[in-house]
Amino acid sequence: MLTKFLNSRRQGLSQRTLEFYKSCIKPFVDSYELTPESINQFLSDLKCGNAKHAYFRALRVFCNWATRQGFVNENPIERVDPPNTTEPILPSLTVEQVQQLINTADSLRDKCIISLFADSGMRLSELANILNELVATFPGGGGPATPEIVAEGQKVWQELNAKVDIDGMEPAKVAHEYLVEHGLIKG
Repeated sequence: MLTKFLNSRRQGLSQRTLEFYKSCIKPFVDSYELTPESINQFLSDLKCGNAKHAYFRALRVFCNWATRQGFVNENPIERVDPPNTTEPILPSLTVEQVQQLINTADSLRDKCIISLFADSGMRLSELANILNELVATFPGGGGPATPEIVAEGQKVWQELNAKVDIDGMEPAKVAHEYLVEHGLIKG
């Protein structure tokens, strides 16, 4: 059943996520039944502190899938309370801390990336996918980078950085003007 579950995961799921599911679910599937009592027993048998919650999250995905596929009639995870974490989850950054990070960034690119992370909460891999899609929309984007394209890109970044670092413009305003000027958005 574990193999069917792993093969059913949506495309685009990272290899690390699949490995996480396998490492958390395999010990359960090998030794326990898919019942609320067995899930509770499995979680209490673990000697890994806060990591119990990671096992619970993986089992929740597995149980939801097993229920949808008809392997069980009633979702067993619905009758299992999530394990408590012994250490609190670290708080997120304050607005002031994010602003301080943005102010200390070396380039407009870094300022934009920090702002995007803080505003969206996305992961680095998600940002990389978005940037790859964006690059593919520009002339020469998506193909091999020729020396001319690289030089043009560096020139544009230098001009945009100068507007922020020398002229004192806000990064958001610089980005907006650039996108409008090149017809990528309407003013």
